[in-house]
Amino acid sequence: MKCLICNNEELTEVFKQVPTYIWTGISCSMEKYKTILYQCSKCSHIQQNINKDLEDKLEKIYLSNEAQLSTGFSESNWGGAENAVYIG
Repeated sequence: MKCLICNNEELTEVFKQVPTYIWTGISCSMEKYKTILYQCSKCSHIQQNINKDLEDKLEKIYLSNEAQLSTGFSESNWGGAENAVYIG
């Protein structure tokens, strides 16, 4: 694996978590994926090596109509309706 920024091959594992559920929103089943972060020894960029399966699922989410949906203001999000004047 190479750094996505500078192509350096010296990466150090800086974070590792047991496989974790990631809800992808495209099916009822949830799957576990590894979470391992690496840091480049040259430019200090931190990245995760994402497997092809997860990459495909995330791409489906980002390209779907649901990826662009938002919710209205309420008492429970971002401080309530009074913040609508700041956000528009």
